[in-house]
Amino acid sequence: MIVQAAEAGEPRFVVRQVEHARLAGQLAAAFGNGGFSMPEPRELLRIVAAHHDDGWAAQDDAPPRDPHTGLPYQFSETP
Repeated sequence: MIVQAAEAGEPRFVVRQVEHARLAGQLAAAFGNGGFSMPEPRELLRIVAAHHDDGWAAQDDAPPRDPHTGLPYQFSETP
């Protein structure tokens, strides 16, 4: 999970790793314009970006929670 930073007691936005990856795939599909080239092979890059966090699906479905915050662990702090 990606857990938004916030002041104590303030709400936070939480993003599943798999959803973050799907957004990365959408961004990869949109890369390229008059200022810079599209990456090649474009479709392969889109697929890799869209699925780079698929291994987190089970964790996303039942995330362990940080006992200090009650929130899911930030992905980089997951035990």
